[in-house]
Amino acid sequence: MTRSAFFLQRITWLAFLALALCLPFEAVQPWLQAGPLRFTNLELLAALALMLWALALLAARRMPRWPAWLGWPLLAWSLVLCLSALLAPTERGAALKFALRSLAGVIVSLAAFDVLTRQRAADARATGPVAALAWALTSGALLAAILGCAEVLWPAVLTPWLSLFKLHTTRVAGTIRASGTFGYANIAAQYWEAALVLLSVLLTTVSRRRAQILILFAIGLMGAALVLTASRGGLVAILLSSGLLLATAGWSQRRLRRLAPDSPPLVGVSLPRAAAITIIVIVALASVQVALSPVQQARLQREVEAGFMQAEYAAPAHLTLVAGQRTQVPVHLTNAGRLLWRAHGAEPILLSYHWLDASAEMIVFFEGDRTALPHDVPPGGSARVSAYVLPLLQPGRYILAWDLLQNHVAWFSTRGAGLGRTTVDVAAGAGGAAAPPLPPPLSASLLTAAQGSTQVERTTLWRAAWLLWRQHPWLGVGPDNFRYLWGDALGLTDWRPAGQASVLHSNSLYVEILVTLGLAGGACFAWLLLSLAQHVFTRLRWLLTLAPPTLPAKSRIHSLNWLLGLCAALVAFLVHGFFDYFLEFTPTYLLWWILVGSLASCTTEIGAQSVSLRLPLSRRVLFHDGRGGRGVRASTEKTP
Repeated sequence: MTRSAFFLQRITWLAFLALALCLPFEAVQPWLQAGPLRFTNLELLAALALMLWALALLAARRMPRWPAWLGWPLLAWSLVLCLSALLAPTERGAALKFALRSLAGVIVSLAAFDVLTRQRAADARATGPVAALAWALTSGALLAAILGCAEVLWPAVLTPWLSLFKLHTTRVAGTIRASGTFGYANIAAQYWEAALVLLSVLLTTVSRRRAQILILFAIGLMGAALVLTASRGGLVAILLSSGLLLATAGWSQRRLRRLAPDSPPLVGVSLPRAAAITIIVIVALASVQVALSPVQQARLQREVEAGFMQAEYAAPAHLTLVAGQRTQVPVHLTNAGRLLWRAHGAEPILLSYHWLDASAEMIVFFEGDRTALPHDVPPGGSARVSAYVLPLLQPGRYILAWDLLQNHVAWFSTRGAGLGRTTVDVAAGAGGAAAPPLPPPLSASLLTAAQGSTQVERTTLWRAAWLLWRQHPWLGVGPDNFRYLWGDALGLTDWRPAGQASVLHSNSLYVEILVTLGLAGGACFAWLLLSLAQHVFTRLRWLLTLAPPTLPAKSRIHSLNWLLGLCAALVAFLVHGFFDYFLEFTPTYLLWWILVGSLASCTTEIGAQSVSLRLPLSRRVLFHDGRGGRGVRASTEKTP
């Protein structure tokens, strides 16, 4: 290997570690725009890592080779992506852009396989590079988890900083859901659950008590952030994946003890115990959260947040007010929902109103005066408020529509709550000056438009997906096109937010693949998963029964732990995929493809010889035999 090739190989490895570290930190604003294509900082970093990888290949004068069982499913997946985008019935441009982003993820997976395989061959410890990659992934995830917990505890301080990475804070019934630097809480949950599995494996690789305590603290902190996302799919995914890791690791270690009963025990935490610790931490934190938060209790029972923000208004049926003269009106409020109305703090509950035309009930003035509550109002409680009201300057008959709001969050009417009503006759003021004309009226249905556009049950979305799939069963409606078509499939009107595309997906990885890529996409995805599973089982069998007796027990157990750990991390994605879709978002789809490449590399046996990290006297070339076998071929050409 030449000096330049060796140098580029090392720089490429460092670039992939930097990419793994920075995955949770994608900026909202693009860093580069080329025509219709916009590239974020994370996409540019991925492009840099791929470019360095290509340069390393050129410097080493070799072509990358992957085992057929990995290359063919990924090639088929890529072809289906392109065909589905080119034949999309609508929004073809958006589908092509999404297909290009997805192809970049596939290339990252293949590059991660190649780079990690070469690093494993060059490392005396075959699992050393895998652990280094896991350290990078979990370090970035931990920093994002710290910011997610702080976001819930100190929202006023963290929100301006986190706006660099996301457009808005995720909430349910006005309560903040931890998302840290991720765009949405469910994206954060998908990332943190995979990182938690990797932390469990890392706990088995350290023997010093101080390092073990630090990893346990990181598991607790990341577990708290995951619980604070209020993601039901995230909790199910981490518990099932950790449970699977506990069962398979326990079974494997029993087999190893029977295989080599005289081998000395390893110093450190075993993988079954590490997985059990993760399960205990998650269950304990989730129990505390459910016990303390009525919002979390209600989320376990309902699909959407309707019913949290409900109110009953007892106000005068009729008033006569003077134009432009502010007055106070007594209103009796009853908390008919499940949200505690806080009278103080950064986001208090306030009483306000809208002015409606009495004849057509059109909005003539939206933002009324806001009046604070005299005290906190629990669910079922009530309060009497002397509400400030500023009558319109234009005399006439109006409807005073009472409406509560959580300051800086949402009006209750946009969360499914009804309005209180008072008929008001506005008389001319004493001055008799001409009043300015009112602004054009708006439809009163705008008060509930936000509820319909953001609160849609999964079953409704899946019904729309079924209708769309029946129309295009083979190649689907095009990558990422479900969000443009689901409302039309159900016959809805005015379902798209004004001036922008819908952000709703089908809330299921498998439903989204079938409706956007059809049966062809589903078959390719299943092919990839089955190929991975087959070679994981083959590698597992080799480690437990066929590995040579000279293989050290420590190396055998570490290889086994990382094989099972990477499998469990992918299982966490697949389980959560029943409830959410992750291939749309850069941090999660890059993490998915990096894990796929890493697991594929761990199923590949390293040859007996290895490439030294120091410059050898003769060039050694890593090769693949096309059947998953690997080795090092020595060349007689001397390095310069």
